[in-house]
Amino acid sequence: DKITIDAESGQGLYYAGRRIDNAADDPDIVVVALGTNDFNAPDAFKETARLSLQTLQEASCVVWVDTQEFEPGLAEINSGLVDLTEEFDLHIAGWSALAGPSELHTTDGYHLSAAGQQLFADLIAATVETNCLRADG
Repeated sequence: DKITIDAESGQGLYYAGRRIDNAADDPDIVVVALGTNDFNAPDAFKETARLSLQTLQEASCVVWVDTQEFEPGLAEINSGLVDLTEEFDLHIAGWSALAGPSELHTTDGYHLSAAGQQLFADLIAATVETNCLRADG
């Protein structure tokens, strides 16, 4: 019933730490959607993501949106997220599998068009509904 969105454009995981700490203060369902801003530091990403997930351990459900793989390092980031599902109760919203068609992006090829934004939002909603919302609670 209560949704809080704490967002800022252009934030990678390192700079999103305060927002993740804030989410941990009142955990329920947490969605992390960072985009592609960590492409140049895939090794650091996995360890920082691990620390973030430790911070969010009290959340009833954590969904992390993976990233489209159009730069070197992004496949490594997605692979690191998959690895972390073995350590944490983490659900991945598979944006990488959907993000390819050019009509989902603006002319710069990176940012999402209205159709891309809608598909992205629908993916998050479906992932939360499937993995986090239960009929019994």
